[in-house]
Amino acid sequence: MVVWLGAIIGCLLPLGLQLLIPSRKKILRNSVTFFAGFCLLANGAYIAAGSFDRVGDCGEMLRTGTPLRLMIAFRVLTIPSGVLFWHRVGSLKQFWANPDTITTRTAWIAIAITGAIVVAEVLLSPM
Repeated sequence: MVVWLGAIIGCLLPLGLQLLIPSRKKILRNSVTFFAGFCLLANGAYIAAGSFDRVGDCGEMLRTGTPLRLMIAFRVLTIPSGVLFWHRVGSLKQFWANPDTITTRTAWIAIAITGAIVVAEVLLSPM
């Protein structure tokens, strides 16, 4: 149960956050949608790679009785879903045609949030 919670919460938390953003806040909603897609893709790829090599959390999942078909189902569900979320945000071609969709303020907020996450990870990591 414990080894699955990281991947499951890592997918569900961003999805839940996306549902809380009103559709009228388009830039914020697209940013959270992009992040949710990344989380789905990253967690699915992590389970996919680990199930082949049997290392890390995936090795522990297999040692404690998780069926391989469940891990396959997880990655089959999450990886395409992550790509679909990215597709919903828009294409790079659309961004280059209208770069004003990302304001300077939005970029600075994203940088600040990323910095805060990095600082929190460093401070909360055991030495």
